[in-house]
Amino acid sequence: MSSGNNPELPLLCAIRPDGSFDPEIAPDTYAGRWVKDCDRDLSRELKDRDLLWHAEQIRHEYPFCVRSDQDPLIQYARPAWYIRTSDHIEEVLANNAKIGWLPETIRDGRFGDFLRNNVDWALSRERFWGTPLNIWINDETGTLDSPASVEEILERNPTAFEAFEAARAKDPDLSPHLRVHKPWIDAVTWTKPGEAGVYRRVPEVIDAWFDSGSMPFAQWGYPHRGVEEFEANFPADFISEAIDQTRGWFNSLIWISTLLFPERPLPRPYRNCVVLGHVADREGKKESKSKGNYTAHEVILDRVRLEFAVVDSHEPLERGTALIAREDYEGLDLRGESSSVRAYRADAPEVALDLTLRPARMPRRVIALGDAERSTLGVVPGSGNHEIMPREVPRLPAANKLWIEDPSSSAPGADAFRWFFYASNPPWNPTRHSLAGVRAQQRELPLQLRNVYAFFTIYADIDGSIRRAKPAGPAVEPRASAR
Repeated sequence: MSSGNNPELPLLCAIRPDGSFDPEIAPDTYAGRWVKDCDRDLSRELKDRDLLWHAEQIRHEYPFCVRSDQDPLIQYARPAWYIRTSDHIEEVLANNAKIGWLPETIRDGRFGDFLRNNVDWALSRERFWGTPLNIWINDETGTLDSPASVEEILERNPTAFEAFEAARAKDPDLSPHLRVHKPWIDAVTWTKPGEAGVYRRVPEVIDAWFDSGSMPFAQWGYPHRGVEEFEANFPADFISEAIDQTRGWFNSLIWISTLLFPERPLPRPYRNCVVLGHVADREGKKESKSKGNYTAHEVILDRVRLEFAVVDSHEPLERGTALIAREDYEGLDLRGESSSVRAYRADAPEVALDLTLRPARMPRRVIALGDAERSTLGVVPGSGNHEIMPREVPRLPAANKLWIEDPSSSAPGADAFRWFFYASNPPWNPTRHSLAGVRAQQRELPLQLRNVYAFFTIYADIDGSIRRAKPAGPAVEPRASAR
């Protein structure tokens, strides 16, 4: 175990970046094959070699790509550049203790625990897009160099950016700011008098959270410029974001300012932090575009309707009937086991068809129609059918999707939407968001307020209590109130 802590121990990883076994390490039986395809063969080999003690299948959660539910993820051990934050835990804890948190439990609870158990910040990422890591290594001596600005690079090599200037000569629209980004920054090299070798930049870019944490000074261009603006706005009076930013923005902000400005008074870079709960679906799960369990803002602000991908039905349907997922049915605030709705194409709203809509067990954001209804509306099932993901529906061709609208009810509107988030619960608690929820909060005050005001104006107008603006002309005395 102690040998594993030796930093000189070479990093051995049998899996290549594409998820297949490395032929230079793995036996021929597994070389080049995707790791998950080898599970049974590995178990069988262990058994044949009398090395298998026990085997069973255990059902458990597994991480998948946030943008594709079909792509399982693999945790890699990769070499990286780090910021040694673990040497400064006491300083960041002292900084955090001076910040006003709402709710207060975050300071010593979720956020405080995260800071106390801090590990060094893995700064680098193996990507194309991002702020290039400004570290150059001598290809012969291994010496490191880290210029802090373009001017310092030009001091080392006045022609360092000639690759970018050549590209800009061909395309004058290229922004001068792009010279410090990939691919042109990778062509920047220099040498030093009396030293062998050439300094070349490492290929990594910086963690995007480092960019976010630099916002308090980077937005002004500080320290190269914007000194007055920075001094007038640092630290911020308050910031606000969701609870998950205790590991994200809240963390990157406090760490960078703790390390860069040790001489400045605490707290920095923000005096107060309001932590918001997540907006959840009606079941309390975090809303997600990929899963489709979110309430589209148009349903609240504009019209009570949703767009669906047209799919084949797996069962015979009565004429004039359509099926959607129960979650979508309830998302439109439809009640009972059937409702009357209107269906139409986005590009032909005049060709509408009244349907009886029923909830069913099926994927989100798809609608099953009979042949006659599809023919009338001029729609056909698209490729992929039931495997269409909710976020893909808006991008489908017009002939592969339909709007389903409840013509019997109107959208609550912007004021009801604002009131829902203000009145539903404290802002740091999760909010279960749905059309039905907005309507329920609307009935509690906005509608009552409107009805009270309407009642008042009707009877106040009758007895003359309301003074109305008069058109320009001779002065007219207002008539006396009847009461």
